[in-house]
Amino acid sequence: MPKRKSEHCNPDLFCYVCGAFVILSNRININARTSEAYLEYFGFPIANQEKNWVPHVTCKNCNRIFSERRRDPNRKFDFAIPMIWKEPNPTNHELDCYFCQTDTVGHNSKTLKNIIYPTNTSSTRPKQRPEREELAHEESSDQSSSNTAAADPEYEHDESGPLLVNQDRLNNLIRDLDLPEDKALLLSSRLREWRLLTSDTI
Repeated sequence: MPKRKSEHCNPDLFCYVCGAFVILSNRININARTSEAYLEYFGFPIANQEKNWVPHVTCKNCNRIFSERRRDPNRKFDFAIPMIWKEPNPTNHELDCYFCQTDTVGHNSKTLKNIIYPTNTSSTRPKQRPEREELAHEESSDQSSSNTAAADPEYEHDESGPLLVNQDRLNNLIRDLDLPEDKALLLSSRLREWRLLTSDTI
């Protein structure tokens, strides 16, 4: 496992799959079985495990879902796209590092829900499954939904369903993951199956 810069910037305190902070007793090292299950479910591989800027562990909950899927293929994650990791900007590390920006000091199993996770260019939070987004959409105000759609031209907003990924967004995701053509096609197929692509996305 690669060396870390310091204990204050420790990717291995977080789950590679969902991005959540994980207490010590719930951390499980990524192994071959985890990698196979991840690829089978999401359609692209776990990446950059030789790097020191990505987690090398999963949380017990994500690991349990992978295990349960061996018995029940219908078992699903709450999200369709997992956490996506990119290397933080080296010239602005502290402001672009997901781990540096997440305050985990003093938290335990009872306070995990209170942790606030950052939004930056080195990480993309998991994208919920369509049915979850529909529920969240129903609970939000019409004004808030309109502002979100107007602020992000990469999405096509269908008022009756989730925000959909267009061609530019898909291309960026494939490039960020450095996927070969066969894996890119598999990812596109999965997103279409989950109704997360716009109608004009190939």
